[in-house]
Amino acid sequence: MSDIKPFLAKFMIYFGFFMVILYVGLGSFILYPTTLPDIPRNIKFVFGFFFIAYGIFRLVRSLMTLKNNRNNQTQ
Repeated sequence: MSDIKPFLAKFMIYFGFFMVILYVGLGSFILYPTTLPDIPRNIKFVFGFFFIAYGIFRLVRSLMTLKNNRNNQTQ
């Protein structure tokens, strides 16, 4: 049972980075001018900016978690 915890922790770190790429990619896709032509530009900007900002927020949180995990392992 103790072997699963480190594996799960690593999986969650990689999953967090995957979600960062997904959110930033989705935000960029929404902001691209020729995609979703039926949606008004201001709505596309709000949602695109939100997804990119949330992706950056998740990146910072993931990096802080990774740094804290490494500091705890060395102590």
